Amino acid sequence: MTTTRAGDSSSEADPLELPIVGPAMEPSDMDSGREYSKRDKYELTGSAHHHLYLRLFQGSAVEANEAASLDQAITTVLRYLCTELGWPVGHAYVANANGNLVPTDIWYLEHPQRYEPFTSATSRMQLHSGTGLAGRVLATGKPSWMFDIADDPTCPRREVIIDPPLATGFAFPVIANVEIVAILELFNHELLPVNQELLTLMEQVGVQVGLVAERFRVRSALEVIAVELSRSNHELEEFASIASHDLQEPLRKIQSFGNRLNEKHGQLLPDEGQMYLGRMIESAARMQTLINDLLAYSRIAAKPKQFEQVNLQETVAHVTRELGDQIGRTNGQIHAESLPTITADPLQMNQLFQNLVSNALKFHRPDVAPEVHISAELTTSEASDCFSRPDPQWRITVSDNGIGFKEKQADRIFKMFERLHGRGGYEGTGIGLSICRKIVERHGGTITASGVPDQGTIFTITLPGR
Repeated sequence: MTTTRAGDSSSEADPLELPIVGPAMEPSDMDSGREYSKRDKYELTGSAHHHLYLRLFQGSAVEANEAASLDQAITTVLRYLCTELGWPVGHAYVANANGNLVPTDIWYLEHPQRYEPFTSATSRMQLHSGTGLAGRVLATGKPSWMFDIADDPTCPRREVIIDPPLATGFAFPVIANVEIVAILELFNHELLPVNQELLTLMEQVGVQVGLVAERFRVRSALEVIAVELSRSNHELEEFASIASHDLQEPLRKIQSFGNRLNEKHGQLLPDEGQMYLGRMIESAARMQTLINDLLAYSRIAAKPKQFEQVNLQETVAHVTRELGDQIGRTNGQIHAESLPTITADPLQMNQLFQNLVSNALKFHRPDVAPEVHISAELTTSEASDCFSRPDPQWRITVSDNGIGFKEKQADRIFKMFERLHGRGGYEGTGIGLSICRKIVERHGGTITASGVPDQGTIFTITLPGR
């Protein structure tokens, strides 16, 4: 649905200063909800019209909010207003990209056959700003009342309202984010003076329907984002396929021929040749590690696995077995204390703890055996406002006694390819902790790091407790 900005024209709004005239209704009838006469009208006084208008406002809001689409919201609100007010004809316009009003198929007609000439003429007629009843609303962004349609030279449809005659009409805008998304117009057979309070009420009804329109806009935008995300994930899958074959195949040949050359002819090479060959083999190995890490990073969201119950105590035990060689080389110790069972992706939980434990073993202090402690406690999240309820969450800590880092480096530690230490002292690609953050965020949690140089590092993970 195309929109136009409210109040783009400087045309004056209609004066709204005449006495209130409303449909006939006894105050007791309003309280009981009995339908009032559509023709016998009298001036409502005291609290009577306030009760009526309050009911109209609340009823319109309910109708709009229960709709499944913007078209349905406008249709139901238009029908509700026409039937409650006793106005036999209602119609909705929308604005096109050129700023003109385009008729829709949204109508309320008390007797459809009787108004065929009027509906037929309307369906063929676009309105410019300031032209006709709806055009006035487009020009001012405010509700408008037309006392005598047949006598108004700005009304292009006055010649088709003779039989049956439509005497008076009013229209109001539906505004979302300061833009007119629709204009609703209602018509009556009788000449009725301007009803200022009714127009004020209709302005508020338009705001309510506009809020619903904005909600559907956001929903539509989210659907577009979802489609784009799906496309992006598909591209990640294609990248993973290319990387796993087209990149690794020539790399494996470099490694294979390099190792074979080193084994069979390495001793025949001069010292400088052996140095070059060794550097080539090491570089190929680093490239292999980098490709594997990039693949792991791309697959986190590319092919998400269904969440299931995951026993983190068993996950850490499995990680400990996988890292057995690294633990043995460093004389490391892994302590896991009463870890919970959570709803998660088991493979990604394994990757998360493998990266964190391996990181702790790698960045240990010289001559100090690494120790890694993993613990968990059930806490509650902070409420976002006074109306929300805090949710249970697991706070998991992974601490070590390694080299640590300066606190000012905490923001860098999870960045892609970021290395706090040179490659000469510690191997790695700078992707491992980025993978950890991506996994935790995919599970609706957070991960932070704190450290003290030469004392150790603490990673704190929060994951939903439900």
